[in-house]
Amino acid sequence: MLTYLRLHVIQALVAKFFGASQSDVSRDLRRLLPLLKQVLPCPEVWELVEAEQALTEAELLKLTALADGQVLIDATEQQVYRSADSATRKAHFSGKKRCLPSKLNL
Repeated sequence: MLTYLRLHVIQALVAKFFGASQSDVSRDLRRLLPLLKQVLPCPEVWELVEAEQALTEAELLKLTALADGQVLIDATEQQVYRSADSATRKAHFSGKKRCLPSKLNL
């Protein structure tokens, strides 16, 4: 579900990712989209997703800004090389994962 919404790819490709059929993905989308609409805070985006309208980056940025000025951010971690500088190494170290990840905000 979230892969389909985040990557804006066709249902057949999402089905290939997860070893399912396109009809399974379509059925799940029909069931889950109404529930996600109630929870996620951007109704304008949902209307444009339903209309299958292509959006520019500026329009997407405007739509993802929430009414209270907050913005939804998608983030991931990427492992970085160990720094020779002790302070930099300590700043990047993740005790939970025992590695040196760098946060990437998209």
